[in-house]
Amino acid sequence: MSTTIGVIAPHDLITGIAAVVREQPGTVVMELPYADDGEARELVTKHADVDGWLFSGIVPYAAAAAAHEPFPGPVTYIEYSGPTLAQALLLLTQRGHDISRISVDTLPTDDVTQTYAEAGIPASDVHVLPFSADASVAEAIEFHRSRHTGPGGTHVAITCISAVHAAIADEVPTLRLAPLAASVRIALRQLLLAGSNQLAEDAQVAVGMIQTSGGDAGLAAEAAALGGSLATAVGGSHLLITTRGPLYAATSGFTSLPMLGRLADHHDVVRIGLGLGDTAAAAETRARHALARARVLGDVRAILSLRDGTDMLLDVPATRSAMDTISLPVLARRVGVSVPRLRALQRLREATDDEALTTRDVADHLGIQLRTAHQIVQRLERGGLAERTGHLNPERAGRPHTLYRLIV
Repeated sequence: MSTTIGVIAPHDLITGIAAVVREQPGTVVMELPYADDGEARELVTKHADVDGWLFSGIVPYAAAAAAHEPFPGPVTYIEYSGPTLAQALLLLTQRGHDISRISVDTLPTDDVTQTYAEAGIPASDVHVLPFSADASVAEAIEFHRSRHTGPGGTHVAITCISAVHAAIADEVPTLRLAPLAASVRIALRQLLLAGSNQLAEDAQVAVGMIQTSGGDAGLAAEAAALGGSLATAVGGSHLLITTRGPLYAATSGFTSLPMLGRLADHHDVVRIGLGLGDTAAAAETRARHALARARVLGDVRAILSLRDGTDMLLDVPATRSAMDTISLPVLARRVGVSVPRLRALQRLREATDDEALTTRDVADHLGIQLRTAHQIVQRLERGGLAERTGHLNPERAGRPHTLYRLIV
C-alpha cells in the first residue's frame, strides 16, 4: 500500500525536495508548489486527501496550521538548523564573506549560536530574528536592512524566506537557505513514523506491571484515567491493561509519566514496567522485562518497552513552574496549537482555579466544535501541556467524559 505525501514548497525548491521523498519506497509524491507562503493554507484545503504533509519550512507550515487547527493528518516541516546552516556558512566563507558579522532570520537563536560555538567562530556580532507566527515579511526585511546599515553593520544576510531574499538581495549580500537532502530525509522519516503510529495504535495492546510498597492506593484512579482495567498479578504486583492510544497520550508521546509522580505521593516505592505488543501476552512479556529494569534503577522508576525491544525511561513531567519559563511561541510550535488559543486556555485554567476540565469545557470556552476541541486537547497531552486525571460520569446514559488538567 502506497503513502501519498503532499509536498508544499516554493516553485524553485519543490523539485529537489520531491526527488528526495521519491527515494522512499512505497511513497507517492503530490507536488504542491506556491509563489507566496500564504498560499500554503489554500493548498491544504484543496488537497486534503493526502496521507501526510511535508512543508519546506516552518513559515509555510505556520501559515497553513493557523487556518487548519488541528491539521487534517500527519504533518511536519523541514528544519534548516544544524547541517543546513553549517553548509551555508561554509559556502559564504568560500565566497569571501565575513560570517562573524551576519544577520539570520527564522532560525532559533540557540541553534545559530550553538552552530557558531561548535565551529569556534565568535557570535557577538551575529544577529538573529527567530521565527514568530506574528511576524511579517516586512519586519524580516527591515531587520536585515537595519542590521546592515546600522553601526558595525553586518556583511551578509541569511534568510529562509524567498520574499525577503527578493527584496534585499540588491542591497545586502544575501543567501537564501535551501534544505539539504539529509534534512529532507529526517523530516520524511518523522512524518512516516507519525503516520505509522496513528494507523497502528488502535491495534496495539499496552500492559503495565506496577509494584508499590503500600497496596493499591491511587491505582484504580490511574487505570480509569487510561480507560483500562486493573487486576492483581502473581507476586503482589498489579496488572494494568489498556491500549497504546491512551498510553501514548498520557505519556506525552512516550516522554514522561505523570502517574508516576501521583503514585509516589501514596507510596515510597513505585516501580512501573510498561510493555507494548500486538497481543496481550506479548505486551505482558515486555512489561515484565520493563519492571525488572525499573527495579534495578531505583525506588521510583518507570520503564516503557516498545515492540521492537527498545526501552525508554519515563520520568515525572516538568511542573507548571518549569513550563512558565518557556515562551508561548515555543510551546505553540511544540504542540501545534496557535499562540492565541494557548492564551485563551491559560485564561480558562485561571478562571476555573486549576480544576479538571473536559473537552466540552474547552469547546465552549474557545467557541469551537467538540471534535476540534478533542483534537486540540490531544495535542496538548502529547506536548506535556495537559494530562488525564479521571472521568466525569454524565447525568444521562453515555460514555463518561475524560477529565484533563491543563499545565499551560
